[in-house]
Amino acid sequence: MELDELKDIWKQQKAAAGANYSRSELLMLINNRMISFEERIRSRDRLEVLACIAVIIFFGAYFFVTESLLQQVGSVVLVSGALLVWYRLKTTDVHKTEDRPMVDLPMAVHLERELRRVREQKKLLGSIAWWYILPLTVGLLIFALGFQSGWAFKAGYITLVLAMGGWVWKRNRDTVRRKFAPLEKELEEAMEFIRDGEES
Repeated sequence: MELDELKDIWKQQKAAAGANYSRSELLMLINNRMISFEERIRSRDRLEVLACIAVIIFFGAYFFVTESLLQQVGSVVLVSGALLVWYRLKTTDVHKTEDRPMVDLPMAVHLERELRRVREQKKLLGSIAWWYILPLTVGLLIFALGFQSGWAFKAGYITLVLAMGGWVWKRNRDTVRRKFAPLEKELEEAMEFIRDGEES
């Protein structure tokens, strides 16, 4: 739901005691604005967790079959990195249950809760360099040094890994700028408008 729509509905509700929009219906419209946000996060988390499981299984098994010390170290770093990614995603879960039902919350408090979810995800993506890119990139680089191949192949592999790390960082930065920042601003403006309406 757009902020202008929220303002129009709120004005109608304040202007007439017999307005068609009840408080619960207004909250429902606000929730609809967040549905696509939560669905995108849910889909992202599922894919990332599956990727973490694949990394843990593959490199966990590779640790026991390789004779290269560098590849063993790289495997340990990669498995640890995958566990860190899994942990970070789970501790920043937008679907955490709240103690109080949504319908019992004041409008401003409900919006604040939604804003907190958006900010948590924004902060998560903003710090992706240290908990996602760095451990996995370091693990892949160490692993590559253990390859029984020429330096030309190793150099190409290292270049590819670094380029992928840079691409992931840029993609997430763009996501914050194009999607999360505008949604955060919209919720902040909605909270300010509703608080002003309640005071008047």
